[in-house]
This record gives sequence, C-alpha cells and structure tokens, in this order.
Amino acid sequence: MIIRQFIAGMVALLVSVAAAMANTHIIAIIDTSAFVEDEGEAEIRRKMLLATFLENMPRRSVLSIIDTVSPSVKWHGDAKKAERELDQLLAIMTPNPRGCADLTRALDHAEMAVRRSESKDIRFLMLSPLIHSGAPCGGAVKLPQALPEDAKPERFLNEKRITAWELYAPHELQTLEWFGFLQEAPSNGRVAVRMFSAAESPEALAKLAERD
Repeated sequence: MIIRQFIAGMVALLVSVAAAMANTHIIAIIDTSAFVEDEGEAEIRRKMLLATFLENMPRRSVLSIIDTVSPSVKWHGDAKKAERELDQLLAIMTPNPRGCADLTRALDHAEMAVRRSESKDIRFLMLSPLIHSGAPCGGAVKLPQALPEDAKPERFLNEKRITAWELYAPHELQTLEWFGFLQEAPSNGRVAVRMFSAAESPEALAKLAERD
C-alpha cells in the first residue's frame, strides 16, 4: 500500500509538470523474470525504480514499456495516461517467478517501436539483469553470459534519432559483457551509452530529467 501511494504521488507530480506535446520518446525494456533474484525483493525494487523513473521523466515525453517475459509493447502513453492507468503500470512491473527473459524478442519489439516513433529524440532504457534465458527456461544459466547471437544491439547505435542507451540494475557479472560491447560497437556517434548498477540506479533515474 505504501509503495502504491508513493508511485501514485510520483505520477501526479509528473502530470503536473508534463507539457502537452511530446518531444522525447522513451522506450523502456522492463525485465520481469525473477529467476535470478528473490521475488519479493525484486518486486519492491522494481516498483520503487518505476516510481523514481515516473517522477523524473523528462518534460514533454512519451513512454513505451516492453516486457521481457512475453515481449511486446505492454504500455504506451504520456503522463496523463500514466495517471489513469497506474494499476496497469504496477502490474507490468510485477515479476513473474516462472517467467523466461527473452532479450532478443524484447529488442526486436524495441526496434519496431523505434520505427513507428515520430520523435527525433529517442532514449532507450533497459531495467534488467541482462540475462537471457529464452523460452522454455528453467535450467541453470552460466554467468557471465555472452550476448544472444540474434540480439544485435548494435542496430540501435546506428539509428540517428536515438540519443541515449541507458542500462539500469544489470547483474554484476553481465556488466562488462554488455557495456563493453556497446562501447566498442560501431555507432552514429550520437548515442550516449550509460550503465548504472542496482545501487546507482535510483539516483541515476532521479537525474533523468537533468539529461533532457
């Protein structure tokens, strides 16, 4: 109840400062598989991160949320819609203890969202341990794990409208795998690649608007 009230308050604050027109399109991949962490702790952490994120979304922005368990755009809209559909946002952030994280398909849906977007300023965010299991899952996953062959994250680095790719709360053993790849992959020179640990993520999200 406390978390819900907190998130509701943050959404209300976001609505109060949001402008009518959307300049920035934030595409966020939210990992709801809980096979690598405690389900209860994961739910609390992700909801708190969502609250911080909604509070500090850049003004004049819209948001698309993509799930990793059954990848598709689960939610899309502006601040006013977020206020109306708070319950749906909360449900999207609830971890599925039996869910399989399919990062490849999630990235495919993110690419489709980029193609449909009319914005000239697209920011790509991932809140994920960056562990791909695919479906069906259930077996042990050896870490560090290389990027899935079909993920092809470099496709986003060459999209001229994407200005940032930010990774939040990755598993510590996956940090070098992903960040190293993104730093070395060819890009258009415009994409700012940033990675924040689980401990750093709340503060980084709180400063999201400052990077507007």
